[in-house]
Amino acid sequence: MSRQYISQINFMLAISGFVIGTALLLIPTAVIAVARQDAIVALFLGMLPSILLIFMLSSLQSKFPGKTIIQYSDEILGPYLGKLVGIIYLWLVFHLSVLVLRNTGDFISLAVLPRTPIEVIQAMVAIIAAYAVRSGIEVITRVTFIIVTLVITFFMIINVMVISSADFSRMLPFLGTGLKPIIKTAITTASFPFGEIAVCAVIFAHIDAKKIRKPATLGVLIGFAILALATFRSITVIGVCGSARYIYPALEVVGEVPASFIVQMMLTINWYLIMFVKFVICYYALNFGLGQFLGLKKNSSIVIPLGVIITALSVSVFQNTIEESHFSSNIWPVYSIPIEYGIPFLLWALSKVRASKAAG
Repeated sequence: MSRQYISQINFMLAISGFVIGTALLLIPTAVIAVARQDAIVALFLGMLPSILLIFMLSSLQSKFPGKTIIQYSDEILGPYLGKLVGIIYLWLVFHLSVLVLRNTGDFISLAVLPRTPIEVIQAMVAIIAAYAVRSGIEVITRVTFIIVTLVITFFMIINVMVISSADFSRMLPFLGTGLKPIIKTAITTASFPFGEIAVCAVIFAHIDAKKIRKPATLGVLIGFAILALATFRSITVIGVCGSARYIYPALEVVGEVPASFIVQMMLTINWYLIMFVKFVICYYALNFGLGQFLGLKKNSSIVIPLGVIITALSVSVFQNTIEESHFSSNIWPVYSIPIEYGIPFLLWALSKVRASKAAG
């Protein structure tokens, strides 16, 4: 299976786009509903563990250059436990792919095409994504560079346009909710979106092992900055109650600007593009990782079957958005954090122990 290489800047923006992804739509409402005015503090605390996660993954990559987590799990744990870890990791990537496609379909269905069956919407998204995955990681990251640059630019333009409607006193009182809601929200955001960068461990094999930590960390920080600004904008423009009430508060925020319909349309396109980036990266990681797990010489042969399975499950995984929101807030963190952080920590710790024994 041939390996493609990507530049540091493309890698950095791929990480940023992955972090922003569906979080740009869902995180402001989720964090404000619980942490209220302290939502940005909770978001910052939730981001910190992902820096440690990057450290562990980059350290592993430096010990096993050119190999993915699927491959070096076998070397660290042996063929049996290594395969088990690979299965658990691939399951997380697969499940996340299903959830991201469902999030994308729900958004397009609610905001753009309410009369179109969600099955049709998600199938169309999956078909386009399959073409991107078959094109390879180099093409994906080059297109991601363009998309993320445009999304961030448009995001900053909107911030400038709505600043006249902002009431900064709405950020007070500081720490008015106490520590418990902040910690609860921080745990949630440590899983979604920041812990989900564990999915990108497959992509780490496509960049020089010595040049991973800095661009990956900068990518996470850029993603955090965008999400923090989106949260700040929601609170100061439409308030805590308004932000917590709406599914997509940013659509209400841009309603405060002139020519709001045009701005909302552009915002919708930007949201779709950034969600598509996250889905394509998940899809690619699943396809590439599963191809290595199965020992395939060409992983292009499983792109379409995987897309069909992901699409079918994304339609039936939830009955409605309320069930989806409950799962994301209450079940996903408990279920995903042990995999997102536990597997890298286990592999990193064991590799350190073995290295110290070999040196001794």
